[in-house]
Amino acid sequence: MLLRHDPTIDAMSAVDRDALSNWTTCDRFSPRDRTALAFTEQYIIDVASLTDSQARALREHLGDDGLASFVNALLVIEQRMTLELALGGVL
Repeated sequence: MLLRHDPTIDAMSAVDRDALSNWTTCDRFSPRDRTALAFTEQYIIDVASLTDSQARALREHLGDDGLASFVNALLVIEQRMTLELALGGVL
């Protein structure tokens, strides 16, 4: 949603969009989900400003390998969306 990637947003139900828009207060998300969403939000806004405490908090939920896999997947998905958005504006 932060990237305004319409194909992804359009694929979500209205209920899911509303829940995600209110993830900090929506009871639909577990503590692990909230930690991952906070990490993801900061990653998208300014990856250089991610803190050690944000990484540690996510690692507590996912373990070392899980954190590495999460960050790798986040990088791929974010780059794919950004590339689609950039090429969509050019093509």
